[in-house]
Amino acid sequence: MNRWHILATSQIEGINYPFDKSYPYSSDLLFFREFNIRDNMMVNLSLPENVVVPSQQINFDRDALAHQQQLVNDKRRALKIDESKLLKLYAEKAKANGLEPAYVEASDLIMIIEDLLSTMSPITKAFGRHEVKENKCRNWATRAITNLDKSNLTEALNHLLYNKNSSLNLMSDYKILDIKSITKSASYSAGLNKLKKQLKVTLMLKDKDDQLAAKDKTISDKDIEIKRLNDELLRNKGEDWKSRAIELMKSGTKKSDIAKLVGKGRTTVSTYLNQPEVKCLTE
Repeated sequence: MNRWHILATSQIEGINYPFDKSYPYSSDLLFFREFNIRDNMMVNLSLPENVVVPSQQINFDRDALAHQQQLVNDKRRALKIDESKLLKLYAEKAKANGLEPAYVEASDLIMIIEDLLSTMSPITKAFGRHEVKENKCRNWATRAITNLDKSNLTEALNHLLYNKNSSLNLMSDYKILDIKSITKSASYSAGLNKLKKQLKVTLMLKDKDDQLAAKDKTISDKDIEIKRLNDELLRNKGEDWKSRAIELMKSGTKKSDIAKLVGKGRTTVSTYLNQPEVKCLTE
């Protein structure tokens, strides 16, 4: 009886494993429609009723499979490492050539604004210093300064206010700080120049208040000194009539005349001149 030699292949996880089976058959065509491989057994799911397939174990080389899978995994890891190195190299070249996008994050703006408020330098110089300090890509400052991100700038200003930046809090106290006006600007250069102008106005108002406070203190000090001198003059004036009354009494002037001459009442003059310690001075 003739035999068909059937060579079938099964694909498991991307790797082909051949297996060889021979089956008896009659003149009718042996037709296999579907195989299911489970637990290393081949089971015919839809053969004609008069065909019997012997149950045979399919032998897989599990060690070879594990080895092949390990090689695949190793190659994948090597590829990821090579890809990471390549991306890093591209990023470094892009940064060196000024091709890297000139992003401006809120954290960048916080540092730039702090620098700007303390130095009051031009905006371009503040961005330039930040480019060098933070090792940004070439020409980062020139490109970054042109496009303003409203949300990032608002976040940066509110962060500085919350963390008690002295300049911004002073501007807020004088009701000069206008964040909406700043963030509506077309560029960081225009917006931060508005911020600088608001700070200048605030500092001028503070200087004026300081001068007025100093003048008020000076006036108050002078008022105190005037009162002190007036009190002293009054005391001296009181002592003057008594000295003159003693001199007049020594010269033999009557007490009634002394009272008229010193501008005091006769009783006041008599009481004073009759005091034992004064009377001894007139005798």
